[in-house]
Amino acid sequence: MPMPSETVARVAEKFEAQERRPVEYARVAENTTKRLIDICVAVVGLTLSAPVLLFFLALVALESPGSPIYIQKRIGRNGQIFDIYKLRTMFSGADTDGFKTAKDDRRLTVTGKLLRATNIDELPQLVNVLNGDMSLIGPRPLSVDETEYIIKHFNIWSSYPGFFPSARPGLVGLEQVNRNKEMTYLERFSYNNEYETNWSLYLDGQIFIKALIICRHVCYALMAGGALLLSLMAAGITLAG
Repeated sequence: MPMPSETVARVAEKFEAQERRPVEYARVAENTTKRLIDICVAVVGLTLSAPVLLFFLALVALESPGSPIYIQKRIGRNGQIFDIYKLRTMFSGADTDGFKTAKDDRRLTVTGKLLRATNIDELPQLVNVLNGDMSLIGPRPLSVDETEYIIKHFNIWSSYPGFFPSARPGLVGLEQVNRNKEMTYLERFSYNNEYETNWSLYLDGQIFIKALIICRHVCYALMAGGALLLSLMAAGITLAG
């Protein structure tokens, strides 16, 4: 497994040595409740999305060679590095040409464009939620490459809150449900800091509802997967009877 670059490792080490204001949660019970909700929703989501995931896994594998699952190094809570899982949307090895992707990017496969347009490529991250690397709601994690780029070109990591959030990174965050334009890094980190400062289960609920509206295609996919599973179960019961 490739090791993260010395730049990111060094910055994370410096960050951990800094004195940080602790995140003020309403109560410890809310943290436990949040984690239980994460686990329950991840289990249900993975179950319902299984038929859809299997279909697109096969489609991605058939369209271009390489693993249909894309694994990328991301920066998690307090600068810790973890592997994030996605359905592959580019041709294998194309991610070495830069971390930013345009809508008409030639590196995207036909299936990849559909996956990105519907956000279905993010569904495997429910595994990240289940194993504790991520949460359903939280700041979106930066890739190691993008973090290195920010450190090299902006020099804001040590002075601006929200660069290395202490909360678990999420499938969706405050930034995503409020984005109406291309945001600067300072604006993104500001949303991260706002989320941590004002965190509550109520805020998570608000973000979740907005995310359902924005990512309605994922909801449709889950409903379709659930309907297919119920149909298969009904057929199995009928045959058994």
